Amino acid sequence: MSMPRDAASVARAIHLWDGDWITTGEERNQAILTNVREVVLEAVSEASPICRDAKIDGPRFVVVADQARSAIVLVLGSGSWRWAELADPTSGVPPMVFRAR
Repeated sequence: MSMPRDAASVARAIHLWDGDWITTGEERNQAILTNVREVVLEAVSEASPICRDAKIDGPRFVVVADQARSAIVLVLGSGSWRWAELADPTSGVPPMVFRAR
């Protein structure tokens, strides 16, 4: 699911969260989404409270470059939301346990 960096497009973006974490029925894909979700939640947990609680309108696109000179576009959010909502334990996703790297 990657594309050349200069051709990164929202048309092939991977929507991860829209008020609830997106899931898939395929075990392999679910494992990948779980890993990505863990990284996103770790980044959100390290953000300042002002950033986590700021109101956001509409989706946010994150372009992730990989080592093969390509990119993956991730989409987070829909409507009006806050980064802190991604880590909300009432969202139906068990809380993540972060490990030191």
